[in-house]
Amino acid sequence: NGNTLSGIGRRADEIGYIRFHASSYDPHEAFGVDDVKYLCDLIDEMVDAGYVDPKRVYCTGYSHGGFMSMRMAVEVPEKIAGIVANAATLLTEYKDKVPAEKVKIVLINGDKDATVPIDGMHYDFDGDGKKEFTWADTLADSVKWFLELNGVDASTLKREMLEDRSPYDTTTVERFAYGEDSAYPVISYVVYNGGHS
Repeated sequence: NGNTLSGIGRRADEIGYIRFHASSYDPHEAFGVDDVKYLCDLIDEMVDAGYVDPKRVYCTGYSHGGFMSMRMAVEVPEKIAGIVANAATLLTEYKDKVPAEKVKIVLINGDKDATVPIDGMHYDFDGDGKKEFTWADTLADSVKWFLELNGVDASTLKREMLEDRSPYDTTTVERFAYGEDSAYPVISYVVYNGGHS
């Protein structure tokens, strides 16, 4: 699970963050399961019990959970302060929604991810060789959509190659930070030679 792989649980414990792990069933609501309500109910329960500050609730997820985190940002931004979506890009079905509020956005994607490619998830259903259906946008279009949503100017971009802490794994990471000093930044990390992880 993402908690074990990322070390996020260990780090949260070290700095005293409260975390809870919920699995969404369906980021599209195609099966009649209301994951957004379920997650909102969990957030409300933690807030009502006095465990968490409602202004400091973040949603994070890997792959399917990353799509769900974006859905939370789009459908119920008033419930969260921001998201971290790993190995996910913006589903095209979310683009028609107009969120009532803005949230902080962090996207983490591998440039060699074959499951959720940074070039988008495009499909040819009729076998004619043309990919006429896009299920998930490109990483670039996802970033652009969130920039427009958050009112962040693309010219505020600051790029930085991060220190290579594991030179034996062949990956490197570049950070693209837009509106870093604004209330609602959009930050993207591209893991070069990184897959669906």
